[in-house]
Amino acid sequence: MAPTPNAKSGLDAGPHSNPDALEWRLYVHALSGRAFFYIPVLVLHVSGRLEAAQVARANAVTMSILALFALGIALAEYPSGVFADWAGRARSLIVGSLIYAGGVLLLWWDGPIWALALSQLMLGVASAFRSGADSALLYSHLSRRAALHRYPGALARLRFANLVGLTLAAGAGGLLYAWEPSSVFAATVVAVLLGVLPLIGIRELREAPAHSDYWGVLRASLAEIRSNPNAQLLVLLGGTGATYFVFSYWAVQAFLVALDSSPVVLGQLTMVVTLLQAATMPLSSWLAGRGARYGPIFAALLLGVAAAFGGVALSGELGLPALGTAALVGSAAVAPLFANLVNIRLQPLVSDGVRASMISLVTWAGALYYAAFFPLAGWLLDVSGPVTGYAWIAVAVAGTSLPLLVLARARRL
Repeated sequence: MAPTPNAKSGLDAGPHSNPDALEWRLYVHALSGRAFFYIPVLVLHVSGRLEAAQVARANAVTMSILALFALGIALAEYPSGVFADWAGRARSLIVGSLIYAGGVLLLWWDGPIWALALSQLMLGVASAFRSGADSALLYSHLSRRAALHRYPGALARLRFANLVGLTLAAGAGGLLYAWEPSSVFAATVVAVLLGVLPLIGIRELREAPAHSDYWGVLRASLAEIRSNPNAQLLVLLGGTGATYFVFSYWAVQAFLVALDSSPVVLGQLTMVVTLLQAATMPLSSWLAGRGARYGPIFAALLLGVAAAFGGVALSGELGLPALGTAALVGSAAVAPLFANLVNIRLQPLVSDGVRASMISLVTWAGALYYAAFFPLAGWLLDVSGPVTGYAWIAVAVAGTSLPLLVLARARRL
């Protein structure tokens, strides 16, 4: 029997929509809602504010402020996933977008340092409401249309749209900041709010949650993860990898800021990273379509991050900053590939009624580790200098990844 709309949540873009109408609306949201013009100059902006306030240990404090983004995710990620499963994934995306716009407005304010820190916390909470909900919405959409074979490709297109928005905003953001610093924040707020428009009016036709209240969904989600050891491993592996890939991304900016690079150069290099990330998108669907084993791929990607940080340390020793930049750019470029493969592997292992909260657990695990790792890495760079600091970071990445990779191999993920 055909599914009937749920009063609170379903999956339909309107009574006369074609089968791909909701997908296109998600793609438009992904494009506009990820046009973060301020991203390529965030480290420069934070460092400048700290320098003006004469704050010591700049690397540690900068990374600590960036880590508050992860703390916001840690506080809201899992609850927001449960909210998405209970109230609807489109509603979760809308709530997250509105909070994100508020966080950017606070970042724009040239106020005290605590306001800068609070903005990162708000942006983390907002990202928690936005993460996982879009892919869970897409998966349920295709599942109800007996088209799950299209999910890897559709997810790749969704993430590609994300990266197009990020790429265009990165290229423009450096130029805008060089012209007028406040313009990057104004442009981001407008783009994020425009990204809400395609989500308005979506009615989700999906499997009704097993419980009608928030706490019932939370209990069902906790029961699912306790009884699913492979999902537990993917949550840990995905969260650990996410931390290291995100650190690689911000390390590109920190490395260039230390070299006194201009906002235009920061924008250009950030655009290069996102272009390379976009180029990896077809790989996730291609690998999934070939039935590739995920464990060896995860191992190659994570150990590649460790090698990249080792390359940065070597570049400092040899006096070749271009080598360090290339190593960090290469590491950051494969971040979406890793995240997509974890997502594709995890989706079939969990039930639809708690799918968004399960995906959120990956980000939540990463956020907890991110919040601890970023300040520590910044402190290592302040105390040991870039050469020894990045060498120790490489050791930490390899040492924490290997046990999870060995376990993934044993379970033939």
